[in-house]
Amino acid sequence: MQRFFAGLLTGIFAMTSSTSAYAQDLQDLDPAVLCSETKKKALQSLRSQNGTPEHRARMNKYDIHFYHLRVKLDTLSTYIEGHVSIHATATAQLDTFSFELDPVLSLDSLKINGQLITNITNNGVEWDAILPSSVNAGNQIVADFYYKGTAQRGLFNQTSPTWGTRVTYSLTEPYDALGWFPCKQELQDKADSVQVEITVPLGTLAGSNGLLLRVDTAGNWHTFVWKSTYPIAYYLISVSVAKYIEYGFDIDLGNGISVPFINYIYSPTTLATFKEEIDTTAPLMRIFSNYFGIYPFYEEKYGHCMAPFAGGMEHQTMTTQGFFFMTLTAHELMHQWFGNNVTCERWNDIWLNEGFASYGEYIALENLAGPEVARSRMTFWHQSIMSRPDGSVYVPDQFIGDEGRIFDSRLSYRKGAAVIHTLRYLLGDSVFLRVLREYQDSFRFSTSTTEEFKQFVERRTGADLTNFFDEWIYGEGYPIYDVKWNWQNDSLYISIIQSTAHPSVPLFTTPVPIRVFHGITYTDLKIPMNNFAILKRFYIPDKVDSVKVDPLQWIINKDSVAYDSTLVFVSAEIVQKPLWVFPDPARNIIHVWTRFPGILLITSIDGKTIITERIRPGHKAYSLTKLRSGIYIVTAITEYGTFTDKFVKH
Repeated sequence: MQRFFAGLLTGIFAMTSSTSAYAQDLQDLDPAVLCSETKKKALQSLRSQNGTPEHRARMNKYDIHFYHLRVKLDTLSTYIEGHVSIHATATAQLDTFSFELDPVLSLDSLKINGQLITNITNNGVEWDAILPSSVNAGNQIVADFYYKGTAQRGLFNQTSPTWGTRVTYSLTEPYDALGWFPCKQELQDKADSVQVEITVPLGTLAGSNGLLLRVDTAGNWHTFVWKSTYPIAYYLISVSVAKYIEYGFDIDLGNGISVPFINYIYSPTTLATFKEEIDTTAPLMRIFSNYFGIYPFYEEKYGHCMAPFAGGMEHQTMTTQGFFFMTLTAHELMHQWFGNNVTCERWNDIWLNEGFASYGEYIALENLAGPEVARSRMTFWHQSIMSRPDGSVYVPDQFIGDEGRIFDSRLSYRKGAAVIHTLRYLLGDSVFLRVLREYQDSFRFSTSTTEEFKQFVERRTGADLTNFFDEWIYGEGYPIYDVKWNWQNDSLYISIIQSTAHPSVPLFTTPVPIRVFHGITYTDLKIPMNNFAILKRFYIPDKVDSVKVDPLQWIINKDSVAYDSTLVFVSAEIVQKPLWVFPDPARNIIHVWTRFPGILLITSIDGKTIITERIRPGHKAYSLTKLRSGIYIVTAITEYGTFTDKFVKH
């Protein structure tokens, strides 16, 4: 995956510090693309190919407290020698200790509670160690693994195409931690703490999670001992080894809180190139701490390790990045709140990580570059999202083995962020930020599902968000608004006819923001969408010059706006029509609204019947993908009469 971006990397690394952070914020540098491609794999992961519910059920009979990793690495290959201890508590009677490890690594021995285990079997990456005697629920387990080999997953060895630095680094989301250490890849089972001891050649530095306790030297090797006492998900444990230089300072967050900021950078020249961008981390951390609560890991550190890939990976307390520009740095830093502090409980819910991290980019631009720049980014996201009508923010079960779908830049990142922006619009700034701070606190160092997030926001606000989540998170597509307006005397008439881009959502009920311009001022309206056709009258004493739909880009939508001097009469008639077909002309989908029950016919202009079915009052969408271009007649035969309408299929 990193080789795929080698050309892009060369151009990016060539940028100089004189280039503005905001000028760099181009479409081809969008973190949604860079980070999603970083996390996608060229092949399906070993876990997704071999994982079974039965094995996961056995792993879930214990709860991990502590990972203690002791690994020996260099900068020449992914060869690893390791001694890993897993400290856990049995949650049920345990006869078998099950774990995950790539079988290309040689497991030399395994001891559990000090006793050598000889009855060990594996099926691919799934391993089962039969215990000599059962461990009762509530009792402690310490499993010591001794292993070695050349890692083929989760650990990479590459040279920067621009800077020439060779790096060995880990990158394991979603399922590849097993590629370099024995583990349990279950999101809901965060370890309470982790210690990573990395033995590397003299002249190199090794970065990892938490605080650097000490560096021990023996011969031509030295060992970096890192420890974090914060809960951590398996995929956020990291190592990165290279001939780095160290750069850093303390970030003052106020109220007597100062966070060490430590960066492992390729060289003095690399640092000179990216120093301005790296330093932007400090104001970003202050902004996010103000918005969402104090940086969750403030008692340890934050920092970066460089590695030669196009994007970033939010390793807890020490993000790995290929280069630095403001929105990428903001994205990875935002993950420390959304993804690391509160982690998605299932990969179905990845938008809770990536959508919020992407929205961190918007907040960063809003604060450091200005609202107009932020809105430009939202406009770009909307265009990307609407480039296709299909796909939900929530990842359906059938895609959980597909990293490409999990880390889809259009859906998990951009649409996730855009929908969060819509939620902000619905709740208002103060409530939105208060609820997210409370969410961070209530789910601190744990996991959350989409439904838990929904219920939490509902409890804290009193809002019913069922429609919002059904339409924007679980549903697909977006609304299309056909808006007409007319101003007479002191009255503004607005009609909105809504169709949708995907039949999974027949109606988006989010109120439509309308800005009405009159003279040098404007009036903002929120028009509820409780039907497919809305006609509203507003008292606007000043002559209206123009009307714009959603100028602040709160809602993903396509719209057309037109002045209609007959609106007050025609729209009233439309709302009363017993049969209504829209849009006209249509391409892939036609929507039919009927007032009465009966029989619906759709026929071609030459009388050929396309659809015949019984109908109930209300709305239904019909696919046109198999129809040729032409004119079609829609007929509703009801006890109140027979009604017809027509549409043109392009």
